Amino acid sequence: MIYAGNSKYPFYFNRPGLLFVLATFLIGMPCFSQNKTMDSLKMVLKTCSTDKARIDAQNALALEYFDRGNFDTALVLTQAALKQAEQIQYSRGLSNACSNAGIIYDQQGKYPQALQFQLRSLKIRESLQERSAIAACYNNIGAVHEH
Repeated sequence: MIYAGNSKYPFYFNRPGLLFVLATFLIGMPCFSQNKTMDSLKMVLKTCSTDKARIDAQNALALEYFDRGNFDTALVLTQAALKQAEQIQYSRGLSNACSNAGIIYDQQGKYPQALQFQLRSLKIRESLQERSAIAACYNNIGAVHEH
């Protein structure tokens, strides 16, 4: 380890400016990427040329809002995706919207609704024979029962 002068502390502790700059950079870095993701999804949502792409973007954006603790906005986006997926009979989008709704309701403590949506998602995913998605459904159902 390199020490500065007679100090018993390494050189980087003797430079508060350097430590401040590094801390600011490291703390601020995740915020930029998170905002970029949301901004990108919002742009995709505005410029979607197909209904399926719009539903997928709504589901992805709902999860971003959920991750930030904004459950109300996440639920609004999820409900819109759910309604549109039902109208065009887009099974994968419907399954993702049901799963998202279940996760949101679980986080809000509304366990009967959470379980209802997770079971609906499971049924759709079983019909699509998506093994990893089926496993995720069972995981989500288990999380609801854990409460």
